[in-house]
Amino acid sequence: MRFSAIDALTDKSVTIDHTSLPAGSAPPANFTNPATGEKQEVKWMWQPRIRCDDCPGRLYNAAREDTVGKFELHINNRKHKAMVDARLAASGGASGTANEGN
Repeated sequence: MRFSAIDALTDKSVTIDHTSLPAGSAPPANFTNPATGEKQEVKWMWQPRIRCDDCPGRLYNAAREDTVGKFELHINNRKHKAMVDARLAASGGASGTANEGN
């Protein structure tokens, strides 16, 4: 789970530089976007993440409509399939059976 800032109007993720906040301070309810200079009202919520156990370092943040599609792209990726085949070969499983039907 990841504690994330979400734009209250669009429900899209907002990137906030946490290093500029004083240690131990409450998360801000209003945020000035440095790219546009406009104020945004944000809400804070916990969002689940999808982790690929075969590909270290790959995390997919839940962004409602995008997360599942991005993870499906990752699963069909040639590099991911090679990692799965390597894992199955090391464990003595049949290579490629986990990827059939995708």
